[in-house]
Amino acid sequence: MSPNRLHNGHTVKADDVYSFGVTIYVIWTGIEAHIAYWQQLQDDWTYRVDKVCDAVRPKLPEGLDITVALIRLMECWANNPAVRPPFSEVKVRIKKILDKLDEHNSHREVASSLASSTSPYDTLSRDDLELALEDTNLPKRPDKLIDVDAALMLYKQGARLGIPSEQSRPRGGCQVVPQSSRARQASPGAVRTWNVLFGRSRWS
Repeated sequence: MSPNRLHNGHTVKADDVYSFGVTIYVIWTGIEAHIAYWQQLQDDWTYRVDKVCDAVRPKLPEGLDITVALIRLMECWANNPAVRPPFSEVKVRIKKILDKLDEHNSHREVASSLASSTSPYDTLSRDDLELALEDTNLPKRPDKLIDVDAALMLYKQGARLGIPSEQSRPRGGCQVVPQSSRARQASPGAVRTWNVLFGRSRWS
Protein backbone atom coordinates (compact mmCIF):
# COMPACT_ATOMS: atom_id res chain seq x y z
CA MET A 1 0.00 0.00 0.00
CA SER A 2 1.39 3.41 -0.98
CA PRO A 3 2.52 5.91 1.68
CA ASN A 4 -0.11 8.50 0.76
CA ARG A 5 -2.87 5.91 1.08
CA LEU A 6 -1.50 4.71 4.42
CA HIS A 7 -1.18 8.27 5.64
CA ASN A 8 -4.50 9.79 4.62
CA GLY A 9 -6.45 7.08 2.83
CA HIS A 10 -6.31 9.06 -0.40
CA THR A 11 -5.62 7.08 -3.57
CA VAL A 12 -4.02 8.53 -6.67
CA LYS A 13 -3.22 7.04 -10.07
CA ALA A 14 0.48 6.85 -9.19
CA ASP A 15 -0.36 4.32 -6.46
CA ASP A 16 -0.46 1.63 -9.15
CA VAL A 17 3.08 2.61 -10.10
CA TYR A 18 4.08 2.29 -6.44
CA SER A 19 2.62 -1.22 -6.30
CA PHE A 20 4.50 -2.06 -9.48
CA GLY A 21 7.73 -0.94 -7.82
CA VAL A 22 7.07 -3.32 -4.92
CA THR A 23 6.38 -6.11 -7.42
CA ILE A 24 9.68 -5.41 -9.17
CA TYR A 25 11.51 -5.74 -5.86
CA VAL A 26 9.87 -9.10 -5.14
CA ILE A 27 10.68 -10.42 -8.62
CA TRP A 28 14.33 -9.34 -8.48
CA THR A 29 15.08 -10.52 -4.97
CA GLY A 30 12.62 -13.38 -4.49
CA ILE A 31 11.78 -11.86 -1.10
CA GLU A 32 8.21 -10.95 -0.23
CA ALA A 33 7.87 -7.27 0.66
CA HIS A 34 6.52 -7.85 4.19
CA ILE A 35 9.37 -10.27 4.93
CA ALA A 36 11.91 -7.76 3.62
CA TYR A 37 10.41 -5.06 5.81
CA TRP A 38 10.43 -7.37 8.83
CA GLN A 39 14.09 -8.28 8.28
CA GLN A 40 14.99 -4.62 8.02
CA LEU A 41 12.82 -3.08 10.75
CA GLN A 42 12.90 -5.77 13.44
CA ASP A 43 12.31 -3.84 16.69
CA ASP A 44 10.61 -1.01 14.79
CA TRP A 45 8.03 -3.38 13.28
CA THR A 46 5.27 -1.78 15.34
CA TYR A 47 6.02 1.51 13.59
CA ARG A 48 6.19 -0.01 10.11
CA VAL A 49 3.44 2.24 8.72
CA ASP A 50 5.29 5.32 9.92
CA LYS A 51 8.51 3.95 8.45
CA VAL A 52 6.91 3.37 5.06
CA CYS A 53 5.49 6.89 5.12
CA ASP A 54 8.98 8.15 6.01
CA ALA A 55 10.29 6.63 2.75
CA VAL A 56 11.90 3.57 4.34
CA ARG A 57 12.12 0.83 1.72
CA PRO A 58 13.56 -2.70 1.77
CA LYS A 59 17.22 -2.70 0.83
CA LEU A 60 18.50 -4.68 -2.12
CA PRO A 61 20.48 -7.75 -0.96
CA GLU A 62 24.25 -7.48 -1.21
CA GLY A 63 25.78 -9.09 -4.26
CA LEU A 64 22.60 -8.84 -6.30
CA ASP A 65 23.56 -8.41 -9.96
CA ILE A 66 21.33 -5.53 -11.04
CA THR A 67 22.09 -2.89 -13.64
CA VAL A 68 21.75 0.83 -13.01
CA ALA A 69 18.73 0.93 -15.32
CA LEU A 70 16.98 -1.67 -13.18
CA ILE A 71 17.81 0.18 -9.97
CA ARG A 72 16.38 3.37 -11.45
CA LEU A 73 13.07 1.58 -11.85
CA MET A 74 12.84 1.63 -8.07
CA GLU A 75 11.72 5.23 -8.52
CA CYS A 76 8.35 3.56 -9.00
CA TRP A 77 7.99 3.28 -5.22
CA ALA A 78 9.13 6.81 -4.45
CA ASN A 79 7.41 8.44 -1.49
CA ASN A 80 6.22 11.41 -3.51
CA PRO A 81 3.66 10.37 -6.18
CA ALA A 82 4.94 13.17 -8.42
CA VAL A 83 8.39 11.55 -8.55
CA ARG A 84 7.10 8.15 -9.67
CA PRO A 85 7.45 7.73 -13.44
CA PRO A 86 4.21 7.22 -15.38
CA PHE A 87 3.60 3.77 -16.83
CA SER A 88 4.25 5.12 -20.33
CA GLU A 89 7.81 5.91 -19.25
CA VAL A 90 8.14 2.66 -17.29
CA LYS A 91 7.21 0.75 -20.45
CA VAL A 92 9.93 2.50 -22.45
CA ARG A 93 12.53 1.84 -19.75
CA ILE A 94 11.65 -1.84 -19.50
CA LYS A 95 11.81 -2.26 -23.27
CA LYS A 96 15.33 -0.77 -23.32
CA ILE A 97 16.38 -3.09 -20.49
CA LEU A 98 14.96 -6.14 -22.27
CA ASP A 99 16.62 -5.17 -25.56
CA LYS A 100 19.99 -4.95 -23.82
CA LEU A 101 19.40 -8.28 -22.09
CA ASP A 102 18.52 -9.90 -25.43
CA GLU A 103 21.70 -8.49 -26.97
CA HIS A 104 23.78 -9.64 -24.00
CA ASN A 105 22.24 -13.13 -24.07
CA SER A 106 22.81 -13.36 -27.81
CA HIS A 107 26.52 -12.60 -27.35
CA ARG A 108 26.71 -15.15 -24.53
CA GLU A 109 25.04 -17.82 -26.67
CA VAL A 110 27.48 -17.22 -29.50
CA ALA A 111 30.45 -17.31 -27.12
CA SER A 112 29.12 -20.46 -25.48
CA SER A 113 28.56 -22.09 -28.84
CA LEU A 114 32.10 -21.29 -29.95
CA ALA A 115 33.53 -22.51 -26.66
CA SER A 116 31.63 -25.79 -26.81
CA SER A 117 32.12 -26.51 -30.51
CA THR A 118 34.21 -29.62 -29.87
CA SER A 119 34.65 -32.43 -32.33
CA PRO A 120 33.36 -35.93 -31.54
CA TYR A 121 36.82 -37.10 -32.61
CA ASP A 122 38.74 -35.08 -30.01
CA THR A 123 39.08 -38.09 -27.72
CA LEU A 124 40.52 -40.40 -30.38
CA SER A 125 44.05 -41.63 -29.84
CA ARG A 126 46.63 -41.10 -32.57
CA ASP A 127 46.36 -44.72 -33.70
CA ASP A 128 42.55 -44.64 -33.79
CA LEU A 129 42.62 -41.36 -35.68
CA GLU A 130 45.03 -42.70 -38.30
CA LEU A 131 42.71 -45.67 -38.75
CA ALA A 132 39.67 -43.41 -39.07
CA LEU A 133 41.48 -41.37 -41.73
CA GLU A 134 41.87 -44.36 -44.01
CA ASP A 135 39.95 -43.93 -47.25
CA THR A 136 37.58 -46.78 -46.56
CA ASN A 137 36.89 -45.63 -43.00
CA LEU A 138 35.99 -41.98 -43.60
CA PRO A 139 32.50 -41.20 -42.24
CA LYS A 140 29.63 -41.58 -44.68
CA ARG A 141 26.26 -39.93 -45.00
CA PRO A 142 23.08 -42.03 -45.21
CA ASP A 143 23.36 -41.89 -49.03
CA LYS A 144 26.79 -43.58 -48.77
CA LEU A 145 28.69 -40.45 -49.83
CA ILE A 146 31.53 -38.99 -47.79
CA ASP A 147 30.34 -36.78 -44.94
CA VAL A 148 32.43 -33.70 -45.72
CA ASP A 149 31.84 -31.96 -42.39
CA ALA A 150 32.75 -35.04 -40.36
CA ALA A 151 35.79 -35.73 -42.53
CA LEU A 152 36.94 -32.15 -42.09
CA MET A 153 36.78 -32.58 -38.31
CA LEU A 154 38.88 -35.72 -38.63
CA TYR A 155 41.50 -33.95 -40.71
CA LYS A 156 41.62 -31.01 -38.30
CA GLN A 157 42.11 -33.39 -35.40
CA GLY A 158 44.85 -35.08 -37.41
CA ALA A 159 46.64 -31.75 -37.72
CA ARG A 160 46.34 -31.18 -33.97
CA LEU A 161 47.96 -34.54 -33.31
CA GLY A 162 50.73 -33.87 -35.82
CA ILE A 163 49.52 -35.98 -38.72
CA PRO A 164 49.77 -33.38 -41.52
CA SER A 165 50.39 -36.03 -44.17
CA GLU A 166 46.96 -37.46 -43.47
CA GLN A 167 45.48 -34.02 -43.92
CA SER A 168 47.24 -32.78 -47.03
CA ARG A 169 48.13 -35.59 -49.42
CA PRO A 170 45.66 -36.55 -52.17
CA ARG A 171 43.92 -39.83 -51.41
CA GLY A 172 43.07 -41.45 -54.71
CA GLY A 173 40.69 -44.00 -53.27
CA CYS A 174 38.50 -41.46 -51.46
CA GLN A 175 35.47 -40.69 -53.60
CA VAL A 176 33.09 -37.99 -52.51
CA VAL A 177 30.42 -39.01 -55.01
CA PRO A 178 30.07 -41.86 -57.51
CA GLN A 179 32.13 -41.24 -60.63
CA SER A 180 29.29 -40.48 -62.99
CA SER A 181 28.44 -37.27 -64.79
CA ARG A 182 24.96 -37.41 -63.31
CA ALA A 183 26.31 -37.56 -59.76
CA ARG A 184 28.78 -34.78 -60.47
CA GLN A 185 25.99 -32.55 -61.69
CA ALA A 186 23.79 -33.43 -58.72
CA SER A 187 26.20 -32.20 -56.05
CA PRO A 188 28.84 -29.90 -57.61
CA GLY A 189 28.98 -27.74 -54.48
CA ALA A 190 30.06 -30.60 -52.24
CA VAL A 191 32.68 -31.74 -54.77
CA ARG A 192 34.12 -28.25 -55.16
CA THR A 193 34.18 -27.80 -51.38
CA TRP A 194 36.03 -31.09 -50.96
CA ASN A 195 38.50 -30.16 -53.73
CA VAL A 196 39.30 -26.79 -52.15
CA LEU A 197 39.67 -28.22 -48.66
CA PHE A 198 41.93 -31.10 -49.58
CA GLY A 199 43.75 -29.89 -52.68
CA ARG A 200 41.97 -32.13 -55.17
CA SER A 201 41.86 -31.01 -58.78
CA ARG A 202 39.48 -33.74 -59.90
CA TRP A 203 36.12 -32.47 -61.23
CA SER A 204 37.10 -28.87 -60.47
